[in-house]
Amino acid sequence: MRDTRDAATELQALLTERAGLSFEGTRGRWLREALARGGGRASGQVARDVLVRLRAGEPDAFAGLCDLATVQESFFYRERRALDLVRNEVLPGLGDGPVRVWSAGCAGGEEPYTLAMLLTDAGLAGRFTVVGTDLSPTAVASARAATYSAWSLRGVDTADVEAGFTRTKAGYEVRPQFRAPVSLSVHNLLDPTPPPGGPFDLVLCRNLLIYLTPAAAQRAIERCALSLRPGGWLVTGVSDPLPDHPALEAVVTAHGVAYRRQSDRPAQAALPQAPVVTPALAPVVPAPVTPVVRPRRKPAREPQKVSGRRTQEQEALLAGAEDALLRARPAEAERLARLAMADRAARRVAHHVLVRALADDGRFAEALQAAEAAVAELPDAPELRGVQATLLLEVGRPAEAAVAARQATYLDPDQPLAYVALARALTLLGDEAGARRARRNGHLALAPEVPR
Repeated sequence: MRDTRDAATELQALLTERAGLSFEGTRGRWLREALARGGGRASGQVARDVLVRLRAGEPDAFAGLCDLATVQESFFYRERRALDLVRNEVLPGLGDGPVRVWSAGCAGGEEPYTLAMLLTDAGLAGRFTVVGTDLSPTAVASARAATYSAWSLRGVDTADVEAGFTRTKAGYEVRPQFRAPVSLSVHNLLDPTPPPGGPFDLVLCRNLLIYLTPAAAQRAIERCALSLRPGGWLVTGVSDPLPDHPALEAVVTAHGVAYRRQSDRPAQAALPQAPVVTPALAPVVPAPVTPVVRPRRKPAREPQKVSGRRTQEQEALLAGAEDALLRARPAEAERLARLAMADRAARRVAHHVLVRALADDGRFAEALQAAEAAVAELPDAPELRGVQATLLLEVGRPAEAAVAARQATYLDPDQPLAYVALARALTLLGDEAGARRARRNGHLALAPEVPR
């Protein structure tokens, strides 16, 4: 058992060091299960085999590990508000020259091809290029194939499907005019060198930063800022950490917040950044973390007690639902979460998983209704109020989002995602000083507390 745990732990440390991936919470278990699925054997044996290959310097070993450790599923026209922001706020100001776009963390290619369709609809055909990159070689290969199942087109209007795809026996194939301007490659977002094709007018880095450690997310934000031309735009996901960088200015629009590279600010951050390295494996030891001293906070309010203990069956349902979320299978997560609701002792976690599953499936109105029902039943659950705040932002209700986020941070001051939602809401409401405080408190919530 010790060897099994140590081998997987070494792989986690390597992925964190090279790619910045975080394995907090259930993500460590996710990696072990992914190793077992990928190797068809016990996860510990697969982990040891991967380590042997890495130490032998096999060129494909780390790439294969990245395939197992990353979520490689998305869908077309995801997060319509962000795409409306690009269409209505970014593209009209780009002028008559070439337009260069980078889709960072493009998974199976759904986002870069969506962008190609959007830019073509905006009258930019022949003038734009889209660079799609991902850490996973398998994801990039899938993107190059450009053929998708109906699941990747969920929620897409019939007219957009007919305009963008040709139906084949294999599925829905992206039409040639949308494939031609898109180039795809494997790229580590922490690499100090951006992919070829820049400097970029627009970088989309959505729903990626949430999978990174706080330090890695900050480095990734700097890489994105460095890749932009002066006046270029960065768009992140609604749940991603807020970009806090001297070269980026938050711009509030009717469709949400985006970040613009200021022409008079350097892209290089003042904080020193460690280069991305490929260390020798003998063995992997995580870099020491310099503790950040954070102010003492009042203790979080005691959460509402739920009588009873979860049964083994309910534990299995919840574990399966959370695993389905990590594997980007929201329909399965929703089904298991609803089954787990039958046990009162499991309802708090089941509510949270259900809301996230509905949101991941693009059903934001249903997700918000589920979040509001969950908060009504469990008013002292800060994580439910935090996800409610995020969803309120998604549907364009920042004032209510700020209230929900503040309630979440009152119940538990260590809720970084609630601070992210609060900062976004306050920015939209014009309270930049309050947004800066929320960002600062969010960073403190992520920092380790040093005992006195």
